[in-house]
Amino acid sequence: MQFGSILKKVRLNAELSQEELAEKMFLSRSAVSGLENDKLELKASDMIRWFQWVTWTRNVTWVNPSIAK
Repeated sequence: MQFGSILKKVRLNAELSQEELAEKMFLSRSAVSGLENDKLELKASDMIRWFQWVTWTRNVTWVNPSIAK
């Protein structure tokens, strides 16, 4: 599984739009789209922010069975 598909599953499980996630990660919506489609590589600083956000929102699970299908 690529990082992009994990990011998208987490975002959808959190019921966030790409724009909402971008705002929380201090990225553009197009950057989130590029990451989800594995067209951009995540810089270490962005990965840390993403990890902090996921850790902070402990109600987010990695895979929601309804999304994984």
